[in-house]
Amino acid sequence: MTKCLLFLLSLCLLAFVGFSSTSPCQNPRNSNREVFDTLGRGINPRSNYRIASSLGGVLSGHVYLGHIPNSGASCPDGVFKYNSDGQRGTPLRFIEHSCRGQPPRIYENQDINIQFVGSRNCDNFINWKVGEYNATLEASLFGTRGGTIGRADSSWFKIVRAERGYHLLNCPGPFVCPNCALNQCRVVWVVVLDGRRRLALATRQTPSQGLRFPLSVYFVRA
Repeated sequence: MTKCLLFLLSLCLLAFVGFSSTSPCQNPRNSNREVFDTLGRGINPRSNYRIASSLGGVLSGHVYLGHIPNSGASCPDGVFKYNSDGQRGTPLRFIEHSCRGQPPRIYENQDINIQFVGSRNCDNFINWKVGEYNATLEASLFGTRGGTIGRADSSWFKIVRAERGYHLLNCPGPFVCPNCALNQCRVVWVVVLDGRRRLALATRQTPSQGLRFPLSVYFVRA
């Protein structure tokens, strides 16, 4: 009888260990490193942050939610960057596709959505969304119209380490390509349109396009 009880107990322990080892909330992938804020704390998907350029001088400035000129939207609907560090950006959250650990954290190379912390009447204008390609500008500007958090119709991002801070990458996402390599993602850039700096998917700098550059960032707890 005692041997039977011990055998059953061992089976239970094995089942528990097996469940724990496959639970994404208990064991973040060892290949991924946590993303940290400016104070060295791990980014928590339940907390609010501001995105600040890690580039100095004329390339500095926070990211903010603003009105796209002539869009006709009743709420701010574009992703912009200030020209300097004098103004604070709009708080936002990084929302993970799947739980990777406890306490909850955001990891490098993890599929995430990015969402501004919006007002009560503008909840349909807070999710980062890559817009249509603009041939004249040679870029796809970021807006906040359309897309559902955690769904295939949203825009997906990854955070990867840069020389100074981090890069934001736009990637195909877990529904289209769950195991995509980083070379299938595109770095988020800053471009200038109508005198304002906009976040976009762009390519190389050309004289006719004015100031544009790949964005490197820090994350500031809001």
